[in-house]
Amino acid sequence: MRWALVLAAFYLLPAAYEQRWVNIGQALSSGLLPSENFLFTQIADVEHTWFNWISSLCALTLILLTALTAFRFAAVSPAARRFQTGAKALWGSALLVLGSVATVMMLRLTAPLWNLLPKMRFVQFPWRWMSIVAVVCSCFLGRCDRNGAAAGSGLFLVAILLFPLGYFLTQNTWWDPDEMSTQLAAIKTSTGYEGVDEYDPLGDDHLDLPKRASRRENLAGLFK
Repeated sequence: MRWALVLAAFYLLPAAYEQRWVNIGQALSSGLLPSENFLFTQIADVEHTWFNWISSLCALTLILLTALTAFRFAAVSPAARRFQTGAKALWGSALLVLGSVATVMMLRLTAPLWNLLPKMRFVQFPWRWMSIVAVVCSCFLGRCDRNGAAAGSGLFLVAILLFPLGYFLTQNTWWDPDEMSTQLAAIKTSTGYEGVDEYDPLGDDHLDLPKRASRRENLAGLFK
């Protein structure tokens, strides 16, 4: 745990310092606010709403799968039978708390926390907490996999969900169908692609760069 906190600080401290170099406020422009990205939120932007619902469905699937694997763990795991007294089983309760907090943080009822906690709003999308739920789910599934009674059903359920979800996500994306090929071509030809406002250095506008300039010309423009 101590080294995990050190690792987090190694990332957070430079990020907190370096935000003064860029237009960090642009990270909270319309469509990027936490209030617009809680699970199953609808706003005036149809594409944004559709993408939010896709993310919400993924989060809901993970939550249900986590609950199922946690239940299976509690039902069949020898470690779970020592849940109240076994020190080695304390990780189970910690995972339950972590998964519960991550789940609740994706719901609109936690909006005051997103406004009050320092820098929390820069997470932007509450559904990003599903990555924490996924870790918790994987841990419970891994423990269940060590017990023959749960291994088959758990892995079979994951296999059933992976294929349709993978197909759905590749067919329903935020971007236009030709956007990825256009971006790939721009990278291969070194002409680059449009950036985002929040990562522009202060006093700069990435739209001022010529769209068809070479890599050398773009670098020269940055250091004028």
